[in-house]
Amino acid sequence: FQQNNFGVTDSLYAPIGEAVYPHAALLNHSCSPNCILRYKIGLKSSPPQLEIVACKDISSGEELVHSYVDLVLPTETRRNRLRDTHGFICECIRCAGQCTVELPRDRQSWMLWPTKERLGEIPSSTPTQQIDIEEAIGGRSGEAEHLQIVNTSRMLQDQATRAMVNGNNDLEIQLLQQAVGVFLLSGGFSPFHNELYTARCAYFSALLANGKIDEGIEQCEHIVSSLSVCLGNVKHHPLLGLQLYTLGDLCSGGGCGQKAANAYRWAYEIMSVSHGAQDPMVQA
Repeated sequence: FQQNNFGVTDSLYAPIGEAVYPHAALLNHSCSPNCILRYKIGLKSSPPQLEIVACKDISSGEELVHSYVDLVLPTETRRNRLRDTHGFICECIRCAGQCTVELPRDRQSWMLWPTKERLGEIPSSTPTQQIDIEEAIGGRSGEAEHLQIVNTSRMLQDQATRAMVNGNNDLEIQLLQQAVGVFLLSGGFSPFHNELYTARCAYFSALLANGKIDEGIEQCEHIVSSLSVCLGNVKHHPLLGLQLYTLGDLCSGGGCGQKAANAYRWAYEIMSVSHGAQDPMVQA
């Protein structure tokens, strides 16, 4: 069961249970999948129906594959998890360093570029190049310095959780801001690094919970940029679609009409596949 179960998720990609689907279990894994899974949840008396959906063009005779792990994770982490839970070392094209994303040639221009370029907020004439996804999301610090910064950020996030539990929301936000800031101050981490992404997600959630919409929009844009890069080899990944939908909602409520419209259009392109045309969020 541990190796063949499926984590059932709702339209918000939140886990709601586990199930076994024998036919779907025949599909092999790839960190560069051509399929994604979605679940049609009906009445409580009926089990969720799993749907296997093509997320890119598939050639005749090509094997159908989906990902068993979170593709936001870097290669080493993904491969370790697959080894521990499924007993194999992944040798897919992404793990082999053959999946690329388009980014500016000038690394200093990477911050927010994937979001702002796609939403039409910066000139499309910026010189770009194809960069391996794993290189794009990695850090450049020495190993000891790298671990120290990561551990400092995690410690600050733990302290923020305690502050939240104790009802000190201002301290929670301050600590999470610092958890993000330690990566930026180091200068050695990609703006799309997984640990920075994790810290931003926690900071973003705290900002929204405390009604700080403008700051939340900024963090949401950073999260969209990170997902655009980490999931750059999966054209219609639901995580990116949902984050764009959230960005559209926030911008719409914050008076940024054009940005909201562009975010919704991008979200629709993804979610019409990842969620299906009949999903209420897509129809909205």
